[in-house]
Amino acid sequence: MAARKKTSVSFADETIKIVEEFPSRNHGLENFSTKAEEIITDFSAMLSRTKKEILHLFSENELSYIYDMLNSSLILADQFPVKNLLAAQVEDADKYEGLGAKWEVSAPDLAKKISELTEFQAYTLAKMSDEFWAKNK
Repeated sequence: MAARKKTSVSFADETIKIVEEFPSRNHGLENFSTKAEEIITDFSAMLSRTKKEILHLFSENELSYIYDMLNSSLILADQFPVKNLLAAQVEDADKYEGLGAKWEVSAPDLAKKISELTEFQAYTLAKMSDEFWAKNK
C-alpha cells in the first residue's frame, strides 16, 4: 500500500454530496477520504485508457486542428454536453478561423467523427487539448 499523506482540501456542498453518494467498491471502508481517493484513482485510469483510444481515432492533423480550436477555450463538462460542443466548434473554427485549410482537415468529417464519440471520449479529447497547451505555453 502506498504511503499516506494527510492534506486538507475544500469542496462545495454539491461535491461533498457526490463523493458521499458514490457507490464505492470498498465496502466497509466507505469514509469520505477513501471514496474521494477511489474516484480520483479510477478517473485518472479511465482518462489514461480513453486517451489511448482517442490517439487511434484521430490523425495528427485532426488533433492539431482540435488543439488549435480549443486554445484558450473553457470546456465546462458539468454544464454542456462536451461532444455536442466540440462538434459545433469544429464547424465554427473552420468557418471563422480557416482551421480546415490550415491543418488540411475536412471540418464536416471531423465534426462527424467527434459526434460519434462517447461523451467521455469527447471529454478526454478536450482534456488532451488542455494537456497539450499546459505543456506548450
